[in-house]
Amino acid sequence: MRKICLVLLICLALVSSAAYAGGADENGKSDEKNNESVVVIENEMIRGEEKKSRPLVIAVAPLIDKTGGWMDREIAGSLMNRIYDELHVPLNDTMNWVEFKNEGDAQNALSESLKRQGKKSKMTLVMRDMAESMNVDIALCLVVDACYQRTFMGFGLERGLMVESVASLTLYGYDRKNDRPIKESASRWERDEYGPAHDIDVMIMDALDEALRDADIKSIIFPIKKMYVK
Repeated sequence: MRKICLVLLICLALVSSAAYAGGADENGKSDEKNNESVVVIENEMIRGEEKKSRPLVIAVAPLIDKTGGWMDREIAGSLMNRIYDELHVPLNDTMNWVEFKNEGDAQNALSESLKRQGKKSKMTLVMRDMAESMNVDIALCLVVDACYQRTFMGFGLERGLMVESVASLTLYGYDRKNDRPIKESASRWERDEYGPAHDIDVMIMDALDEALRDADIKSIIFPIKKMYVK
């Protein structure tokens, strides 16, 4: 009895295998096409994810001081920190939305671009060349033209301790995503009785804030369409 059952099981297995093979031969082409379609879709999805996951690459060159030594290092450091604060992206360490190039590499690339473009070339063209040579999405460089303050004793109608402060700067850059040169200038001048608001470090930071607002770099990092509600 056991032998008969074993034989029957073997026969059933052979019949099932033949039927499966026949089905595969009959529908083999359509199955292969289906498999190919799945592979193509999966590959497209992978490519799409890779595109989405590519971070926005930013290069910030060290600022260029044209003040003739009037600006101290502390103010220069504060200006650079303010630029990086503007570019800060929450959770970037985890999500990797933005990648910052090394400042030394940016400085070298800027120097090479200045050589290629020539000393008399427009800074906007230099920044474009720098962005393309480094293959970055945004290139930035702050140029400080004036950072000067003096205090003196007034006389006549201007009595007491007086202060004269002059701040002038330009934020240059290039936005490769939108093929947009960046050039935003801002300046401050004050001659009045001495007060904290007239200190040069406050005034030049205020000028930089204006330049950053006008450059609107955050809209490049977060390209959100503006919606108007009637």
